[in-house]
Amino acid sequence: MKIKKNRLYKWIIIASMMCLNVLIVIAQTHTEFIDKVMNYQDSVKLEKGITYNCIDTTTFHLNQYMKMFTKLRLDDKLEYAYECLNNNIEVRLYIYVKPYSFNLDNYLDQEAVKALRNSVTTRIIKAERPRIIHPKPFQFLNDSAFREPEKETIVYDKEEYSNFKRHKLLKFLNDSVNRACSNVIPENSEEGYLQYLFFDKTGEQFTQKWSTNYTEKWIIHSKKDITRIIKEYSTTKSFDTNKKELKKLLKLDPTPLVKSDSTSFTITWIEIETYNGIYERTYKISRTIPHRIVLTKEKELVSITQNFVY
Repeated sequence: MKIKKNRLYKWIIIASMMCLNVLIVIAQTHTEFIDKVMNYQDSVKLEKGITYNCIDTTTFHLNQYMKMFTKLRLDDKLEYAYECLNNNIEVRLYIYVKPYSFNLDNYLDQEAVKALRNSVTTRIIKAERPRIIHPKPFQFLNDSAFREPEKETIVYDKEEYSNFKRHKLLKFLNDSVNRACSNVIPENSEEGYLQYLFFDKTGEQFTQKWSTNYTEKWIIHSKKDITRIIKEYSTTKSFDTNKKELKKLLKLDPTPLVKSDSTSFTITWIEIETYNGIYERTYKISRTIPHRIVLTKEKELVSITQNFVY
């Protein structure tokens, strides 16, 4: 009997070690993915002197970037596209989806023409075609029904036209129907839902590292991140932080934690908002379409106070 018990304990220990190894491999996969994508985000540059199409296309390739999200897919009828906007205060990249035949510039022009046709600043110049008087026996051709229609020349106010297109563009890019993060479909796995949450929360954030965007945030996923953050915020004069709170970060394991049940995935990780603080946040993601993301728990680990104004 004692021998059997010893064998049982031995198998329990082996099974436990195997499970632990599996968990370690999964955790490494999560951190490697985050590290890879964030390194790519950091590598993207801006073209100097460009105010609208501001991204450097030699350092950013949309398809290459999206291929990093190996556990996300898109409907076959759609493709990824992007717009980069610069308003002299912030630079932001929007990733959206569209049917293959859709042209955003044509869409904006058509919307502007429809909306501004009756504007008080729009001039419509009508030039009636000259009427030709036909002699007998071709007088029936003089009937007005056979006259050519008037020719219209529409002159729009350039500033109003430009402002309308930009407003319509922002509305289009911020519409959840068009956003890539609202259209990607995650693989039914821990890695699939981790990539889904990452893309939703920080997938477009990398361009904001070039600018003064107050919503900049990224994921702390390694001890190396924590060490660097403690060093930076302990020495900078641009931000105030609580030194004790910073040191407590050393006791944390920043590896993202993913759990699942029959209806959802739950992901806990650490986010840093450059201008606000460091937070441990837990999100619950539905396993059924539209895969809604809900913040279920939030704990502030370090408060950050900005000491300057742009």
